[in-house]
Amino acid sequence: MQDLNKVNTTQLFYFWKNFSIGLLVMMVTLVLSKFLPFYFSPIIGLLAAAFLYTILYNNRVSNLSTCMVVPYAIFYCVIVYSFVSIILNVVDIWNIISIPKELSFFNYPYIPALILVNAACILSTTQ
Repeated sequence: MQDLNKVNTTQLFYFWKNFSIGLLVMMVTLVLSKFLPFYFSPIIGLLAAAFLYTILYNNRVSNLSTCMVVPYAIFYCVIVYSFVSIILNVVDIWNIISIPKELSFFNYPYIPALILVNAACILSTTQ
């Protein structure tokens, strides 16, 4: 029961704020990947990772440090998503391996969630 006194409302507020910012960044990444041209999706992912990195860095240098587990995990998920999508499309362009149309951003039915959700599942279970 003594451990419950260590958590205050400010820490809970910042935890939920960081949680919602992390999930909002992931949703914005998916939405912008659908509305902008498909070949911008790795760039959007890297910009989202840069935004999350600034949030992580500002939390580290501030006096009031909060729980940053969710933004940290989403930061890694977005980076893995960006590089995996770049690698898959380069491999497809060079005709090394034929990948489905849904994974290649040069074809129409590109679905970015097929890569992002898998990266999120794999990274969330290993951390």
